Amino acid sequence: MSLPTDIPPEAREFHELTRLRRSTPVFSFEPLSLGQLAAALEMTFASKGLDRAYQRRDVPRRVFPSAGGLQSMDIHVLVNNVAGLERGHYEYDPLDHSLVLAEAGDFRVPVVEASFATNWLMHAQVVIAIVGNYERVAWK
Repeated sequence: MSLPTDIPPEAREFHELTRLRRSTPVFSFEPLSLGQLAAALEMTFASKGLDRAYQRRDVPRRVFPSAGGLQSMDIHVLVNNVAGLERGHYEYDPLDHSLVLAEAGDFRVPVVEASFATNWLMHAQVVIAIVGNYERVAWK
């Protein structure tokens, strides 16, 4: 069965954006702006507020789906070249939409060594690691 190819008006802008998006191992040597990083984090990992769930209060709702709504993903941001930010490992706080410096330093070599065939990551302005937090889901 063939599916319709027309895009509803309310989805056209998003459709166009998805068509323009590309992944690349070729990075600019210009610093990423703090605004660009903030926007990317806001649109992909931020909190949409708090809910009461599982007989608990203040369970965050995120902009991405989560198994059981338990928000078991933590976001780590390895900053290499962002205007106004010290190079280092940051943790993203989705409730405050903020970065917390976990450790200053250059983490490019450990990231490449922990990855497979990813030498191009040495040149990325930012590497975002999505890390599962088992303790948030283990009780369930």
